[in-house]
Amino acid sequence: GTAHVADAGGSAINMLLGVLEGIDAYVYGETTDFSTVGVKAVDDHTLQYTLTEECPYFMTMIADACFTPMSRNYYLSQGGVFGIAEYDEAIASSTYMYGTDQDHIAYCGPYLCTNVTDKNSINYIANESYWNAENVQIKAVNFIYDDGSDVTREYNDFTVNGVGTTMVLDTAQLEMAKKDGNFDKYVHVAPNVTNIFLMWFNENRQVYANVPDGACVSQKTDEQKEVSRAALQNQHFRLALAYSIDRASYISQSLGEDLKYVCLRNSYVPGDFVSLEEAVTVDINGTPTSFEAGTFYGEIVQAQVTADGYPFKVWDEENHSSDGFDGWYNVENALSELELAIEELGAMGYEVSAENPIVLDYPYSAYNETATNQAVVLKTCIEQSLGGMVQLSLIECQDATENLNAWFNTNSGAEYNYDLGGLGGIGADFGDPETYLDGLLPYGDGFAIRKMGIW
Repeated sequence: GTAHVADAGGSAINMLLGVLEGIDAYVYGETTDFSTVGVKAVDDHTLQYTLTEECPYFMTMIADACFTPMSRNYYLSQGGVFGIAEYDEAIASSTYMYGTDQDHIAYCGPYLCTNVTDKNSINYIANESYWNAENVQIKAVNFIYDDGSDVTREYNDFTVNGVGTTMVLDTAQLEMAKKDGNFDKYVHVAPNVTNIFLMWFNENRQVYANVPDGACVSQKTDEQKEVSRAALQNQHFRLALAYSIDRASYISQSLGEDLKYVCLRNSYVPGDFVSLEEAVTVDINGTPTSFEAGTFYGEIVQAQVTADGYPFKVWDEENHSSDGFDGWYNVENALSELELAIEELGAMGYEVSAENPIVLDYPYSAYNETATNQAVVLKTCIEQSLGGMVQLSLIECQDATENLNAWFNTNSGAEYNYDLGGLGGIGADFGDPETYLDGLLPYGDGFAIRKMGIW
């Protein structure tokens, strides 16, 4: 399985770079001999991995796709080959059938997919050949498409038609639940998980309409495009935007006032994701700084942020969390950073004022009431906090396809159609902060880096 993932160039292999012996040389073409990679079947029941050095979190990685076994004989029978160059040639031919549909894949999971109909449904039935089939109690699973245009549909399907086992309430559904008594009976505020959703700044925007469908067309002039690109490449300007957004108000449009801080996270990696197993001393801007065993990752990050002179807060020492507060929103800081950005842009020949503002495009789901409300909050925050010197142009996406084509259905960072937006999530694949930071790997290897218009 590891050889196939490496040959196919799957992003899953990134986690093994620098960890598994020989994998870097194989992936980057220094050798074509996979036997030099540190993975070997010792016998019928033993697989041996050789690492470049001690890796305390290695055992948390082995549930990932790049460790999944595959049937060599079946893969080869479907036109599969081994070797990076050989794989590139094979998939371009008509003889490569592996994984092209449900009849050309070896699979041992609990369910079989019987139907995928775009914008309609996805259906599964229990796999009778599954090794643990007798303990699969749910015999069929059906996913029903919802375009988001009816904010009450999910709630009605859940309470009346029995669709689903849990659901997240937005503001409209919250009021419905309170009115019919279901809120008091069944509400449960779940703890935050390791997933994080972010809004991105496109620092090198190349297109001003969706590449796949030509929709979501920018109304900016060529001059405004040039100025906004220069501004988004300016760190002070990006900080000004970050400080200008009241994220709690943004979240309240979907979760309500009572829960708006619950899922508000202040760091790219959750601060309580890991803690030190032993005391360490690290260098922070030239000062040896010691942290005791049990210190959370977020506390160490906050120490570096503070030493760097940034005013934002990513870690709450009292609650041992990076969640539940807004450590960034500060209008005074936003204006201070904007002043610095305007000065530096002025030195480049760009004049910025309330009469000649920086214009940023924000595509949003105009067919969805919650998304529309969030777009209005975002526009209001940025324009009011920054004194009208930055204007947010709301670009309507008429359906889910247009929305995804703006920020998801792309081949590279050059095809992302927004200045601000591209809401996307990232989660943990293994038990080290690197699992998040891998998303920022250069040369297109990182999933997240492309959302910034890079690679």
